[in-house]
Amino acid sequence: MEKLHDKLLVWGSEIDYQARQQASRASRLPFVPGHVALMPDAHVGLGATVGSVIPTEGAIVPSFAGAVPGSAPMRGELERASRVVAAAKGLVRMWWSSRRRPRWSGR
Repeated sequence: MEKLHDKLLVWGSEIDYQARQQASRASRLPFVPGHVALMPDAHVGLGATVGSVIPTEGAIVPSFAGAVPGSAPMRGELERASRVVAAAKGLVRMWWSSRRRPRWSGR
């Protein structure tokens, strides 16, 4: 185990510089108490370092789940998410247009 600074512990020897930098930035966030740990297979991810353990206090950070750029599971998730967003936008447009119609007063 290597201690890079007081809030970052590394449990692998071949973790690249970018992954270490990404984890170091996360460890300095105000809602991250204690230390961030990098597992032996940690590598750069989208949002957070994949293979890291990041504790939070008083915060939930979905991007800390991490994702491997270009991975097949991630592409599938992004495609599903884009379909959900498109459907939600359509529903909001439909609701908004129904709210803006002039209402008949009955006179």
